[in-house]
Amino acid sequence: MIYCMHMRSILFFLIVFPAFAAHAVVPAHEFAPMVLYAGKIKDGSFNQSAHQGVLRFEHESQLDVVEHSVSYQAYRFPVVLQDAINSGANPLITFPTTAAEVRTLEQFAAQYPRQTFVVIDQEVHLPNVQSILFKEQEATYLAGVLAGMASQSGTVGFVGGVSNQSIRERFAGGFRQGLRDVDSGISMLEAYIGKTARSWFKPERGYEIAKSQLGQGADVIFHAAGESGLGVLRAVAEAGQLGIGVDVNQNALYPGRVLTSVIKRIDQAIYLVLQDAWQGQPLSGVRFLGLVEGAVGLAMDKHNDALITRAMRERIDALETRIRSGDVVISGKPDAEF
Repeated sequence: MIYCMHMRSILFFLIVFPAFAAHAVVPAHEFAPMVLYAGKIKDGSFNQSAHQGVLRFEHESQLDVVEHSVSYQAYRFPVVLQDAINSGANPLITFPTTAAEVRTLEQFAAQYPRQTFVVIDQEVHLPNVQSILFKEQEATYLAGVLAGMASQSGTVGFVGGVSNQSIRERFAGGFRQGLRDVDSGISMLEAYIGKTARSWFKPERGYEIAKSQLGQGADVIFHAAGESGLGVLRAVAEAGQLGIGVDVNQNALYPGRVLTSVIKRIDQAIYLVLQDAWQGQPLSGVRFLGLVEGAVGLAMDKHNDALITRAMRERIDALETRIRSGDVVISGKPDAEF
């Protein structure tokens, strides 16, 4: 994530998603961005990627960005949001994961039309909200192709943090489509950590679910579960099977046991948002970032080099080229709509 100008305010967690806005400009004298994280910043996944975007912006702009890491408490969200607005933070960047959180944000955005909000992975259609969405399905599709080619048992697993639309369609859906394009007979086990935002921070639960999928024959498991996914990768490594990381490059966590990682450049999104706000550009509408923008992809390095065969590399390279050119379009919709 990307943060700017230092501000004094109480710690709080904010969840917001960008939306359609025509003239949501942050005046230069009001530029005091704040990024609000649920859970620790150095989580080895989503938050850590966002933080790298903040560091990049700070380095290039020589401005300080306020970053708050707090324990998630859903019932406090309205209070936290109000505190952030009262502190003078603008724009406010956050990451809601439930429908209730999005509704709360919409209510505040309507109440404070001069306040600018930025949300990641959700759509809010208000003039003072910008939504940043990723074409994760382009990268998860490629991960599915790799998993399908690597699986010996014909059974792979998927573990999501929360069963929201983004995870079901763009992560699980894209991954499944890649598997089926390799072999329509491959079975995919699908499970989710829980139903609340705390589900992203339960590595032991991720470990338990992965153990269950391994027991059902899965020999490759892809997680899209934030910090909970660290437990998934640990279980897979202990079993001598293969895992697939997410958000940041997690190949080095268990060298030789992480087939690849689906990179989601949250850092790039936050950096671009902060740059736009700093330069007085409108923050509004929905912005999509994918392979073409360098915002998603697969991690290939020395830690998984021995796992990627020549046939895998050639197929992935060819598919990436076709996706970038628009020759192949990966659906972000559920199964039935592929």
